[in-house]
Amino acid sequence: DNISGLKEFTLQATLSGTDATEGTNLIHNEQDISEVVGSTNPKTLISGASIQNASESTTTTATWHVVAKFYNLSTNQKELANKRYAGKLKITNVDCGGTVAKKTTAVFGKTVAMSGTDDTVDNNPWEIVNDHGIRYVGQNPDNYVSFNNELWRIIGVFNEKYDSDGDNIPDTDGDLIKIIRNDSLGNMPWDYKRSGIGSSTDNYGSNDWSDSQLMMMLNPSTFVNSGYVTEGGITHNNTIDNDGYVVSNNIKIFKNMGSYFNSSLTAYQPHETFTTGYGKNNVGNAISESSLLAPNSFNPLGSTVQLMIATVSWHVTGKNNSTGSANAWYNAERNINDSGFVVNANRPKIWYGKVGLMYPSDYGYATNGNPNNADYTREKCLEKTINSSNWGSAAGQSNCAYNSWLLYTESTSSSVGSRAYQWTITPESAVYKMITFGDNGYLSNSSTRNTFAVRPVLYLSANVKLGSGFGTSDSPFTLVTS
Repeated sequence: DNISGLKEFTLQATLSGTDATEGTNLIHNEQDISEVVGSTNPKTLISGASIQNASESTTTTATWHVVAKFYNLSTNQKELANKRYAGKLKITNVDCGGTVAKKTTAVFGKTVAMSGTDDTVDNNPWEIVNDHGIRYVGQNPDNYVSFNNELWRIIGVFNEKYDSDGDNIPDTDGDLIKIIRNDSLGNMPWDYKRSGIGSSTDNYGSNDWSDSQLMMMLNPSTFVNSGYVTEGGITHNNTIDNDGYVVSNNIKIFKNMGSYFNSSLTAYQPHETFTTGYGKNNVGNAISESSLLAPNSFNPLGSTVQLMIATVSWHVTGKNNSTGSANAWYNAERNINDSGFVVNANRPKIWYGKVGLMYPSDYGYATNGNPNNADYTREKCLEKTINSSNWGSAAGQSNCAYNSWLLYTESTSSSVGSRAYQWTITPESAVYKMITFGDNGYLSNSSTRNTFAVRPVLYLSANVKLGSGFGTSDSPFTLVTS
């Protein structure tokens, strides 16, 4: 209601509660109401207030009572009756032992900050959003977690179907924390099976994740396709010997399946395979086993963390091209409204397993855009197709690609790290092509035989929550089981 004739007012704040100081009331004397009503600059009511004896594990409550009084000695006060008065009070610039306090959420089983600015030279904003799951977005959010004695990062919390009874068949829907290794395991092929081996119908390999050599490296042998033989391990339809190969039609596809998951196995990378044997190069000469060993950075998953990893339904449909917005990719990956693409009817749309790779939509949704550039706000970024002309060159700060933390590997809280060509789990229409993104920051497709950065992704079991830590690279979250 119009109260313009009533010129002056006060806001009187008093404190009740122990272990707190009231601070300085800056609007306890009469002020012209026009300074506040309709003003675009919020006025400070209390400054210098404090709460003592509160910590991460204890709380202290302090209550401020705010009373508004209107004064105008030359006007009959009856005109104040039955008027509507509205406003907002905000608490800002809170200092908790040197850390800026932020909105928090307990969705991870621990109260964590929902927003902030990173510690890089650019001080870019980051936050937690709800966008087809709870996600960390921004260039370098506080989402570091210690896992397998390494730095990993939290992509978010997602409702997925997982195995609850130990038979490796997902049967229960629930919210699970999804994490990705901060550093790459190294540059490796996604798959390099020659035509006629497994699902490969092209000499460049197959883009069927359930049959790919990279899947075989990352996952235990219990997830080998039905009809294959794992010699020296699990078998589905044939005898077992001690060579440790995955075999299809008597052709050896991969040695030591699960070497990333099982630290007792010697590690091998995906490798080129011919119909005439195993481990030959493109002129038919034998490749020594030592040349197939994974890089030195290859650190297998330890026995303790293996128990923290859920068996989950992974979505493995794709698109018939490499363009689309984050939301279009999300729908295609999950075949929502039949929007997903599979090469043929024999390809699975869902894969059950433990270790996978990121989705293209994970990368797209992870951007926070640039709130200072109207063309590259997060909302605008999510509307754009993730390609060079729309998503923006990764070299430019004021765009979508630059501000998606998944673009970078080897990050720390003070450095965004390095941009790298990375594999995703999602196929494209050609039988041997996968969706990737590069240091230029936009999605494209590539032959599965090419070598790009491999960053394992997994879902933590439902009983795993965040423990101590602040989510920085120096103080990553720890993991606890309940």
